[in-house]
Amino acid sequence: MPHAHSSGSNSGSSAGYTPKSDYAYYKAYGGFNNFMHMHGLKSWDHDDIQEGKRIIEAMREADRQEWEEEQRRKAVAKQPVTRIGTVLLLN
Repeated sequence: MPHAHSSGSNSGSSAGYTPKSDYAYYKAYGGFNNFMHMHGLKSWDHDDIQEGKRIIEAMREADRQEWEEEQRRKAVAKQPVTRIGTVLLLN
């Protein structure tokens, strides 16, 4: 399923998270109709359209959580390492 994390203008910056537009998610599937079809939904059925919107919201939330986890990993990686001592291993 095409659900790749985009590399927007905020990649690597300290700016806050910017959610992708609905269009960006549809575009990954080749457009709205393909998105709906790939999820077994009918683009002319109101209830299916609402289900499609819920899918987009779930994808957007997953992307946000992924971004937040990435930020936590980066913050941990930037923390200084304190060397307490040196261990000598002999064979």
